[in-house]
Amino acid sequence: MPDDKPDSALYAHRIIVRPTSNVSGLGTALLDWASKRASKFGKEWLRIDAWKTNAKLGRYYESQGFEHVRTVDLPHRNSGALYQRPAGSIKGGGPRYLALEVPQLDENGHAEWGTSSEV
Repeated sequence: MPDDKPDSALYAHRIIVRPTSNVSGLGTALLDWASKRASKFGKEWLRIDAWKTNAKLGRYYESQGFEHVRTVDLPHRNSGALYQRPAGSIKGGGPRYLALEVPQLDENGHAEWGTSSEV
């Protein structure tokens, strides 16, 4: 919706951690990383769109500092529950990451892939 100022947010899409993963707090670490990236790129919000029927996932996002913005119920889509938290906000408690491949933008705004040791 235009009132949401879509350009003011970084949208995390399809972040999936297997329930059988043996890495405690991996989802927290991924969301914290995305939140830091949102802040670095001057965004106000980190937003997540989840399945509207997955109440357990919604509660998880809320436990990670997200607030439920709204749910849009379109018959042809399973997703539609929008959550957001302020960019740069960190929940903590997940594993520490040292180097991830992230796009570095050139002077024209095009991605140049490299590694970054920022946390």
